[in-house]
Amino acid sequence: MTVETLCLDPVHLACAGPDLSAKGVLEQAAKQLGWQPTSTLHRLENFNEPWERLIFRGREIKDNQDLPAAGMKEGDKVVVVRRALCADGWKVAMADDFFSDDDA
Repeated sequence: MTVETLCLDPVHLACAGPDLSAKGVLEQAAKQLGWQPTSTLHRLENFNEPWERLIFRGREIKDNQDLPAAGMKEGDKVVVVRRALCADGWKVAMADDFFSDDDA
């Protein structure tokens, strides 16, 4: 199976077993890409969505769904999406702008 990435090179995974789930693919891809486990990521307040998603033929495959049931077979491509949260509410101060880093 080939996992396409937008920012990185494609990842080729050896997926074996008829009961391999989307969660297994996400874990294999994250390991091969060197991503830290989702269990160690810090969530922002009110962010309850999953960190990762597996997309096949334009549809999200749920974590517990097995790949054959989703219609996947050897040689198919899937897309792994990992959300990266960025802090909001800060600005890089530029020379001559009116923003200040003090409260006065």
